[in-house]
Amino acid sequence: MTDGAKEVKEAKRTKRPKRQEQEHAREEVTEVAPGVLRMELPIHIPGLGHVNCYALMDDEGAALVDPGLPTPMSFHALKKRLAQADLQILDVGRDRRTANIEF
Repeated sequence: MTDGAKEVKEAKRTKRPKRQEQEHAREEVTEVAPGVLRMELPIHIPGLGHVNCYALMDDEGAALVDPGLPTPMSFHALKKRLAQADLQILDVGRDRRTANIEF
């Protein structure tokens, strides 16, 4: 076996570290810019451990970007993350008619 072939074989055996989006969702809420909160929400799709959800804050509440899939687990995690930021589901979006949705 040539040296190059040995290196390729060794590289295949070496486990690569997980990419950030493959990690399990962390519970902390992070302000990534003024008025922009990042929340990791759990998701069960092969190759993904979480989605990065962003809350864009203004005087009337927050708008969410990429809140993940509409599953009970994801919705529960979203409510927990919002509570950490002193927000409720009623604070999200402009249309308050959908705020009483339960899973």
